[in-house]
Amino acid sequence: MVSMRSRCSKWPVVHKTSEGALCSLRVPSLPMHPIGKGPMTAYVRCLIACWVLVQGGFAFAQPSFQPFAAVRRIDPDTGRGLANWPHARHFDHKHMRLELDLVSLDPPVFEARETLRLTPIGRARSQIRLDAVDLDIGSVGVRRAPDDRSRLRRFEGLSFTYDGQDLVISLDLPAELGETIEVSIGYRITNFLPQGQGLSISLGDPDGETDSERLPVIFSQGQSEHNSKWFACHDFPNERLSTELIVTVDDPLQVVSNGTLVERKSLAGGRTRFHWLQSQPHVNYLVTMVIGALERVELGGADSARPGLPIGVWAPIGRGEHVREAFGETPAMIAYFERLFDEPYPWDKYDQVITRGFDFGAMENTSATTFYPYAAYQSRDELRSIVAHELAHQWFGDLVTCKGWEHIWLNEGWASYAEALWNEELAGDDPAARRSAYLSTVAEWADAQRRGNFGSSPEQAPLVSNFYANPDEPFMKVDNPYSKGPWVLHMLRMGLGDEVFFAGTRGYLDRMRFGQAETGDFRRALEEASGRSLERFFEQWCMRPGIARLDVGFTWDESSMSVEVVQTQRIDAINPAYHFLLPIYVQFADGSGRYVYVNVEGPMARQAFRLGRAPVDVRIDPNMTVAGEYNIVKSLQPAGGAESSAGTNQ
Repeated sequence: MVSMRSRCSKWPVVHKTSEGALCSLRVPSLPMHPIGKGPMTAYVRCLIACWVLVQGGFAFAQPSFQPFAAVRRIDPDTGRGLANWPHARHFDHKHMRLELDLVSLDPPVFEARETLRLTPIGRARSQIRLDAVDLDIGSVGVRRAPDDRSRLRRFEGLSFTYDGQDLVISLDLPAELGETIEVSIGYRITNFLPQGQGLSISLGDPDGETDSERLPVIFSQGQSEHNSKWFACHDFPNERLSTELIVTVDDPLQVVSNGTLVERKSLAGGRTRFHWLQSQPHVNYLVTMVIGALERVELGGADSARPGLPIGVWAPIGRGEHVREAFGETPAMIAYFERLFDEPYPWDKYDQVITRGFDFGAMENTSATTFYPYAAYQSRDELRSIVAHELAHQWFGDLVTCKGWEHIWLNEGWASYAEALWNEELAGDDPAARRSAYLSTVAEWADAQRRGNFGSSPEQAPLVSNFYANPDEPFMKVDNPYSKGPWVLHMLRMGLGDEVFFAGTRGYLDRMRFGQAETGDFRRALEEASGRSLERFFEQWCMRPGIARLDVGFTWDESSMSVEVVQTQRIDAINPAYHFLLPIYVQFADGSGRYVYVNVEGPMARQAFRLGRAPVDVRIDPNMTVAGEYNIVKSLQPAGGAESSAGTNQ
């Protein structure tokens, strides 16, 4: 997901050394670290509207981080631990059928009937607990033999308890292991919450020029745990099920949801019923519904880069031809990601639904991404990164979903990283152009982290942490999944090399497809592909907060260059010094150059390198293979006495 909460712009960054020399923090035209020959290996879209200025129009980027309150690990009054753990799965949820009838728009009211197919896990179960927030529940029923409708048994009154948050259904007889039951829940939806939580409504303008402007728009937002505000469910990402929505609305409203449109049926009284089926299992927070007067344009087809897959954009009436061009790279993106990940696009179609009132960027609902309304007016260049981001989620987030919110970087880090991958691919076959396009995106993540991530334990939460006050918080911490997450992936790619890194990624997708993953699952896939132990890497960069802060000094003595590296971030018993190899690119007067590597194992490291001739410039980690910020405390004094600045693209 990417979200619109604040705006910022992108600006050139200039770094001032302690000696006063200015070093431009840019991406130089330098060779990448030689893949496989050494250990080298925008922005908070959760706080978004900042892609708005990054690419020259309405693009998104991560703003400067603001201080966050220290992580609360225990309740000071009771001593109770405050870590969050995955919800228990007492039942395997197989399928949900949700029938909704929009019986009124003023005020908005849905009559709803939900049917859940379940089978118990572990032992026979006599109670079913579901998350259900502020629903007007009227009846609950159970069918013991799903194929025999004559055996439907309804419970009323005391057969269920409901406190506005938890629905607890008592079965007349325990559901036995191996038995499949269906539970039917009748209720009304009258509580339309602030946008971004469950169901929201955007009222129309009676004086609007088109039905899109005049008529209301109703839309859902499930991430993180908000879909239980419009249907009862196991509202945590460690459960999967197939789903279908059967929604009846007044004409000329359209309904868009996950999966395939099985039927669109005209009814008496100027009404239409839409039947959507998502046959492959997905998690509950990815269930979507958008209702509005929209037009659809098709981007797929036999002449597209991805024939055989329906690829639609739903837009306000009159914007169809514009969005056809603006979203036009989508088929090529799908084909590229399929090749790169060696994993076919996993769903029946891919829709992008531009939704009035959805002011949270975009949301990667399974096969149907919801977009902010201004996307109907943006150009292809302005939309490119967010389209790539949300599309990549169809693999990383939807096909493979984080098992708990502490692992959300597996979703958001990969989606952000896909932006760099697509920019690299779009640059063509020239290696220098591909490198520049790719590293320019990496530099945005690095800049965001350097400006704001001064975290340390125990006050701040690391990239992977189950300490959070609410399930939306992991998306917004300073160890941010949208910037630090993709930077970690970049470091892994540089360290392992393309062949091993993508082989491990493909193995991860193959193993975890249609499942839930933890950070350890991804680490093990890379270890199996590389033969390397990566536990220290993941411990340093995922399991502890912050980044490295380094003072770097250079001296030259006619034959060798000496480098001193001092870690200046907090170092103590629970924040040990980082361990890494720091690449330094040394450039000579004839334009040639070479890499040297400083082995940093503790708070300070010194190393001398015999170069044979005086360098004219040095650049610290130009490919950003270490998550750190560098302060030049002593710049190079080459032979002849002319001082040269120590440059860095960071």
